[in-house]
Amino acid sequence: MGGGDHPPDIDNMQIVTSDVVVQEEDYHADVDETMDVLMINHPLDYVGMDKQGTHVSSLYQSPNGSKYWSPQVSPCFKPVVGTLFNDYEEVENMFTAYAEQSGFSARVTAYKKVKDVITHKVMSCSKYNMVFVPFTGVDNHKRCVTFGAGLLCDETTESYMWLIRAFLNVHKREPALVLTDQDPAMKSVIDKTFVFAIHRLCMWHIMKKLPTKVHADVLENNDLRQRIHKLVWNIYLTPEKFEDRWASLIKEFKLTKNSWLTDMYAIREMWIPAYFREIPMCCLMKTTSRCESSSAAFKVNSSHANTLVQFLMCYDSSMDQQRYNQRILEFRDANQCPVILTGEDIEKHASQIYTLTMFAEVQKEIIRGKNQCYIMNVDVVDGHTVYDVSHMNHLSVYINTFKVRLNNLEDSYECPCLGFTRNGYLCRHIFSVFRVNAVKEIPGRYIKNRWRRQILPPRLYDIPSRLSVENSDLAVMRSEVMECISVCIDRLSDNLEGLQLFAADINEIKNGVVAKYPGKSAANKRAGIMEELIGKVDDVSLGLTPPQGIRNKGCGTNKRLVGPGEKAVEKSKKAPRLCRNCNTWGHHDSRNCKKQGNGEASSSK
Repeated sequence: MGGGDHPPDIDNMQIVTSDVVVQEEDYHADVDETMDVLMINHPLDYVGMDKQGTHVSSLYQSPNGSKYWSPQVSPCFKPVVGTLFNDYEEVENMFTAYAEQSGFSARVTAYKKVKDVITHKVMSCSKYNMVFVPFTGVDNHKRCVTFGAGLLCDETTESYMWLIRAFLNVHKREPALVLTDQDPAMKSVIDKTFVFAIHRLCMWHIMKKLPTKVHADVLENNDLRQRIHKLVWNIYLTPEKFEDRWASLIKEFKLTKNSWLTDMYAIREMWIPAYFREIPMCCLMKTTSRCESSSAAFKVNSSHANTLVQFLMCYDSSMDQQRYNQRILEFRDANQCPVILTGEDIEKHASQIYTLTMFAEVQKEIIRGKNQCYIMNVDVVDGHTVYDVSHMNHLSVYINTFKVRLNNLEDSYECPCLGFTRNGYLCRHIFSVFRVNAVKEIPGRYIKNRWRRQILPPRLYDIPSRLSVENSDLAVMRSEVMECISVCIDRLSDNLEGLQLFAADINEIKNGVVAKYPGKSAANKRAGIMEELIGKVDDVSLGLTPPQGIRNKGCGTNKRLVGPGEKAVEKSKKAPRLCRNCNTWGHHDSRNCKKQGNGEASSSK
């Protein structure tokens, strides 16, 4: 849209009931060619037309200064207060047609339920109506990290296909596991695009539908709810045990005819933890809560009324905040020592290799392996030592027994709970075996790099323009050089002799560089900075210089203020002279004599 008070784009408009209506009178309209806006001779009404000439909007300004934009469309498309509809679908169709004629897109932004019955829906019209899709993962502090994000015009298969291909083009590798809700478009795209990635459905989105899919009389049974949740969320069950217990549960509560439970059981391989237990790091994400948390963090700095440019600026601010929080955690890992609770050597070793967040998780397993796990029997089977480790709960009740196998030749450990596979760190059962065998350090094969301290190179934090598509080779190399120097200084921080030798070597390298590569002038440096910021700069010299000798009113004298005392001292240094007006010796003359024009001088003459 173009025009004086008319904004360049209408970003978001809420359809509300307003007392302002379209003017019925025929006002005389003048065309202002400079603003390309029809200005009706009415103090509260303006009409604007977009540059394509396809949509027209009216701006109504209330006496208190509020502005209301009302698209001008045919009366048959306009929403009228008091209109009755048969169902919500008819309302949505009306708003969709109205938005299409107005140059917007319509969507349902909120709804209200009373006893599982929708009683209210809020429809909104948006200029963009774009879907924000973040790609969220987990860093070595178990914090959400954003790999990237995209804005889609719609949620069709083609749009998601384009987004995922762009993701693969940037990262050059597939994720091991992709977690989504039950969006059919996403499922189709993931099956077609990813070759090795495993698609998993969000458990929370499925289980929250349970109250609406199971009869209320049956669901009021507390035993049923507890057993369903305990069965579905159990991470220790094998697929065979899950299927047996599911069949027994369905038969016991007579739910064999429930179509929703039957459908969910048919796709059990996509959401039940028992079918993902052998996938590395499968327990990091079981729901889309991390993605929703990431979206909520972006909403803190953004608003639905932002333009695309404003949204991208807010997105950059959120990413900067995410990196800042990561730097704080890295600093704490490097400067804080965790508390050792058991005093065992293996716990001290874990505190040196894991981040503080992950060490807290490993420490829990070490403590539980010491206090809640006991070895009941030891056997030798096929050259492997098998330990029967009994597992107690917090009530000191034995709930399960796991057979930990030790391969003496390869010095490897296996536990049927698959804790190392699921979480990336050893389980309490293996730590219990470590305690019996006096193992003082965690074997290197059981230390995942993703949980280590300072796994990211420090040079990544210093590269400028990290939000650009491709960082320059110069920026990367500068950061690598700074990292090398920083590492050397840290290693020699307490060694005076080593620092002196290092300084001598650096000075020798510096002298060679200065002699071989001359420095750049300030103008060339500025040109290089501008080229790095905005890309290639045209090599055109302009002969424009600031005008000389022009002084505007109020520009100042560039001189400091002089006080009266200093002025008196300066005057005393000057030789007195005779004033022809008052016939006295002083530091004035007839032009600035104080007695001029008052008759005193003439009388003295």
